[in-house]
Amino acid sequence: MIFIVLSGLAGLALMVATVYTCKRFRSEWQMPRGLYLKAGMALLALEFFHFAMMDGVIAMWPEFMNMNLLLQAGILGIGAGIFFEFGRFMFLDKFFRGVRLEKEGLYFALGWNGVATFLIGLLVFLGTVGLYVLVNTDDLSSFFNTDDEKEMEQVVQMQEEAQTMIKDYPLLGFSPIIERGSILVLDMALTLLILLYFMGSSSVVVWQAAGIRAVATAGIFAAQRVDLYLGALMYIVVGLISFLILRKVRAHFDGSYSLKINGT
Repeated sequence: MIFIVLSGLAGLALMVATVYTCKRFRSEWQMPRGLYLKAGMALLALEFFHFAMMDGVIAMWPEFMNMNLLLQAGILGIGAGIFFEFGRFMFLDKFFRGVRLEKEGLYFALGWNGVATFLIGLLVFLGTVGLYVLVNTDDLSSFFNTDDEKEMEQVVQMQEEAQTMIKDYPLLGFSPIIERGSILVLDMALTLLILLYFMGSSSVVVWQAAGIRAVATAGIFAAQRVDLYLGALMYIVVGLISFLILRKVRAHFDGSYSLKINGT
């Protein structure tokens, strides 16, 4: 039951962390009320259209699921890079014109990532409860109150897969924290990178952000398809590289969280 305990704790931790960071940094950095939530809702809107687009692509191109893994990862990575980073650029350009300095960009990234993280934490926690019930129920037909053989076959298969995952990957219950932490650092780095454009840098920085997102998405997808533990390791790698990128981008800002102009 290590997986279930870790998963439940991870879900609670994600929800508490998002509420804490929202309140603490809004007060400490004197951020506008509502920026955190608006940034998070902007990402959810992009997620909705991205998933709808990918569903449409897969429906019209069924051969995609049978393609070479690296080719699949490359296509998904490029799509995610262009969609999310140019989407981030569009929102910052049209709807978040007050977000231009480092401190504002970091708080925007916290909200951009935070609302989705809270919802994922809630789903992980509720899913943990459902998973516990599923794997510890002996008489599934009575529990689900159905005699439909096809439906019961699917339920039994779900139970077997859940039991296998709990047995073979007990430590993955903690993976939601690793995943969301890694993506948060990535979002911080890419938000500040895109902000450089609005402070006078070349549009190349937007393409760089899209490229970084594409590589990260492709690497994580490919690693997860090979092995779930390898996928978790890839998230750690992405987080560490994103941290180095964040440090390098922050070098363009001075201690007052404004952009350095001509090195001054």
